[in-house]
Amino acid sequence: MPTPPPPPDPTAALAGWIHRLTCLRDDIGFGLDARGVAATLSDVVDDMQQARKGNP
Repeated sequence: MPTPPPPPDPTAALAGWIHRLTCLRDDIGFGLDARGVAATLSDVVDDMQQARKGNP
């Protein structure tokens, strides 16, 4: 009877996710910090409000 496979290693899974997120960040090419994200979202909201008012 074959032995069952070992249980998955949670540390390896976490390291894999960190690696994926790091690659994603590098692919995007931005230094995404909280202020940058907040400024981008603020710009998007301002653009949407301007469009709603009819200003380009």
